[in-house]
Amino acid sequence: MQIRTETNSAPALAAVQAQRQAIQGAMLATGEDVQSLWLVQMRRYPPPIALRVSVDVHGRIKARLGNGYRRTDTLRKSWFAVAPLHLEGNTVYAEVVSSGQIAPYNIYVQMEGYQAWMHAGRWETEAQVIERTRGQVEQIARRRTQAALAALR
Repeated sequence: MQIRTETNSAPALAAVQAQRQAIQGAMLATGEDVQSLWLVQMRRYPPPIALRVSVDVHGRIKARLGNGYRRTDTLRKSWFAVAPLHLEGNTVYAEVVSSGQIAPYNIYVQMEGYQAWMHAGRWETEAQVIERTRGQVEQIARRRTQAALAALR
């Protein structure tokens, strides 16, 4: 006596391939979202720390924040997203970088390990932004993956 069965694995393999493609698409979308998030965070300037108070000849008091320094926005303009994103195996590479040609002093303001003492505590370094946004990044990845897999059902 012999019992024999035959199965066609093509539908199962097609379903696995569709899931793989959906997850890769979600990973790339996550990379784009994270790039956008980090770009906004790295371009953020700290608030002014000085309060200027003046009294005019009529005794009116004027107060304003700032020390009179006019921002050029050069550091903000130096940050950009590197395109295109690329996928290698199970890793998406998404980069946000600051150009040393636009703002050659950028490492002394926003780079971990090189930040000058006068910027510490006011300007976030790239490592601090990554650590502070870790939960958001994980949430973005989870939401993108769940949406991609739900679309297959």
